Amino acid sequence: MDVKRNEPFICSDIFLMQGLKALLPKDLVAGEFYFTDKDYLQQNIDFCRQEITEKTVVFVEDDFEYHYVNCLLAHQKIIFLPKRISSKDLYTWLLVQDDRIKYNPRHRLTGRERQILLCVIGGIESAKIMRSLGINEKTFYTHRAALVKKMNLKNRHLLYKNITGETWY
Repeated sequence: MDVKRNEPFICSDIFLMQGLKALLPKDLVAGEFYFTDKDYLQQNIDFCRQEITEKTVVFVEDDFEYHYVNCLLAHQKIIFLPKRISSKDLYTWLLVQDDRIKYNPRHRLTGRERQILLCVIGGIESAKIMRSLGINEKTFYTHRAALVKKMNLKNRHLLYKNITGETWY
């Protein structure tokens, strides 16, 4: 997707982008906010690392997407909103920036879980992750199981599939 720097809506989900364009007048949000989603960020991560501002709104569907984006763009101030937000709540958030409307994950990740997730996102194999973090196999598996549970995934294969697109890792 070709990005125009003055375009406030930059999403991979064409329906979300068109819905936002229909709901929000460009003159209300242009120069004020950027609206995007996890898929766009994943496909354009280098560009996004440079363009992310504290007025960037990322629509996420679940805890996996929240933690994935949060790890990809660590130390960036991002506003997370639920992808299934009502138009009323979206307008309310735009007008008063009510924190109760923001997306809040059910579980927070520990520092070690974030490190492991970041390594998995980077495509590092399990054995290399264990060596680089100085942890044993059982500890790695425990942290990975906690990631799977906190992200509300059924198994570790879904974790890898959601990150890499590959079924077995």
